[in-house]
Amino acid sequence: MARDGEYFVQYHFVHRAYFTVSLYIRLQLQQIWAAATLVVFNQLKPTMALLSGFTLIRSLSLFHLTLAFFLLKAPHKIADQNLVYILGEAMRLPHPQSFQSITAPTALLSVVLALLGISDLVAVSLPEEVASYYWGSQTPLRLFFFFILTGYTYTFKPGGAGAQRGRSLAPDAAEGLNNSIVFTLGFIEMVSWFWIYVTLRDERRQAATRLMQKRKAEEDMM
Repeated sequence: MARDGEYFVQYHFVHRAYFTVSLYIRLQLQQIWAAATLVVFNQLKPTMALLSGFTLIRSLSLFHLTLAFFLLKAPHKIADQNLVYILGEAMRLPHPQSFQSITAPTALLSVVLALLGISDLVAVSLPEEVASYYWGSQTPLRLFFFFILTGYTYTFKPGGAGAQRGRSLAPDAAEGLNNSIVFTLGFIEMVSWFWIYVTLRDERRQAATRLMQKRKAEEDMM
């Protein structure tokens, strides 16, 4: 009985420690989420001068192609990433088991990501004026899409604020979005597209300023 009591005390201590650490991480991530706009802008502003918007888009396209490769060959390597596990535990999201082996859905997702990555690489290689117009409309659209996806994944998770309402209004298939992999991918995409959006906006403003200065110089010469 004494040994059972010691085991119970140790288990209770480990359980409380795990709960405390998980709660701390979740609170920290929620603070980062609430101040994401300010943090990303302040931290990445010095780097924006070194990386252009099109360079960031090419990097994200290569990231999509890399994901497509692993989804086709070894999807479990994506599911077992530390970032996926930490974000999932911090946000109390379930970890899907369907990524532990190669399945038809993961193969289809691989094809979609490969097509997206190749299409974006082609689009970003267009003439600058055409590419600027195209990405000027695509960037806020994708940012908004992944913001909604990430918010839905967290809000309508099992036990979340909108879980009851989500079950009554959304089909059962939508529950497949409430997992750590979808949340992690959506979060990375949202931060990346926000960075691209801010960078492209700054580049357009600088280009407009240079054009005005050039026209003013031409008028002064006349």
